[in-house]
Amino acid sequence: MTSVIYVHGTGVREKVFNRSFEVVSEEILKRRPELKMVPCFWGAHGAALQQGGASLPGGGSRSLDIEEGGTEDAERTRWAILYQDPLYELRVLGVGASSASNKSLAKRLGALQPSPELELRLEQAELADHWQAAREHIQHTDDFQAALRTAPKQQTHLAAVVARALVAESLARQAAAEPGVLPLDSILRDELVLFFTAELEGGTRFLDDLKDSALDIVYRAATYYVQGRREDLTEQNVPGVGDALYYMARGAAIRRFVQRCIEEAESPVVVLAHSLGGIISV
Repeated sequence: MTSVIYVHGTGVREKVFNRSFEVVSEEILKRRPELKMVPCFWGAHGAALQQGGASLPGGGSRSLDIEEGGTEDAERTRWAILYQDPLYELRVLGVGASSASNKSLAKRLGALQPSPELELRLEQAELADHWQAAREHIQHTDDFQAALRTAPKQQTHLAAVVARALVAESLARQAAAEPGVLPLDSILRDELVLFFTAELEGGTRFLDDLKDSALDIVYRAATYYVQGRREDLTEQNVPGVGDALYYMARGAAIRRFVQRCIEEAESPVVVLAHSLGGIISV
């Protein structure tokens, strides 16, 4: 029986590897059921924070300069937070004294029936079965209720925050229900946000205005969030660049591990490798 050894790329750790191996195996075995899929997870030998990240500052006044990196970096930062905490922006808006009432937006959220354009995008994103549960959850959170009371009466901004929370929460529920699901394309994700925002505002005629204001981020709040989770965020991002640097400096152990995977597999062997995994396998 031919063995197909799956060697992952840089920055991959066990949870993501298991998911990707499951997806790759399923697709290959559909076409060639006689093959034997063999995992080769070398990420455990890759880069990691040493001494528990003892060198990381515990605090300080340095601010994350989002503006310096431009709107693309700002959006990436925003979604890095939302993927971990879908209600983050609502929580930020809910801090402060009551100054407004946005009951009309709450009613529109509760009664929302997606337009054909939005329905199409929900189907494309495979979120049609998850967004309503996400809406139900958000509606009953203290964070949402607080944001309704304290957010300024610039409802386009609040609607956009609710829309992003709705998309992020839907994605979180999809990931929990379907462990093998692949990440959503950022273009489709942003289209979902725009359409949800427009429909919470009363119709798609608001789309042009929303496109101009969609990158409005609460910079200071994002800074505080990142500072508070500096260790977690650093640990999450070390593997991506760190694996390549670590391999160039001390790659022998990783090479030996991959070689052992190949030698112990049933012959004949086919190596399916990605990114840095391909370089290691040569």
